[in-house]
Amino acid sequence: MASPQIEKGYTSIAHEILEEICTYSFNASQLSIIMTIWRYTYGFHRTKHDFSLSFFQQATQLSDKAVRKELTFLIESKVVKVHTEATRTAARVLSFNKDYEKWMVPKRGGGKSMEQISLFDDEEVGNNSTTPQVIEVGNNST
Repeated sequence: MASPQIEKGYTSIAHEILEEICTYSFNASQLSIIMTIWRYTYGFHRTKHDFSLSFFQQATQLSDKAVRKELTFLIESKVVKVHTEATRTAARVLSFNKDYEKWMVPKRGGGKSMEQISLFDDEEVGNNSTTPQVIEVGNNST
């Protein structure tokens, strides 16, 4: 039986980041890479760390092709920052870009934030469509 406990370690992530990341159209592989970056940066109280492709493969159980493709997407979309490129002897130094306003990833639901979502269209509000209608239910015999 699994029994995770915060006493055995935890990763501190700002609530704002967790709330925002759920509103973007990331796929499962991209989210796995992001969470791996969080674990090995924020989880160790640092902002950047060196990550090799083989490290991502092992941590996420994704194929080499998937890691390359999705990591490239995250970098090009400004979700992940490259601080130092990989060399023959050192892995690439990466960090998570917490400035989500700079991300070039589409948001779900047409990009509306929670504050922008309305229960009624503007046209309907002006037409009294929110007024409840009375529907008689019961015996129609007199």
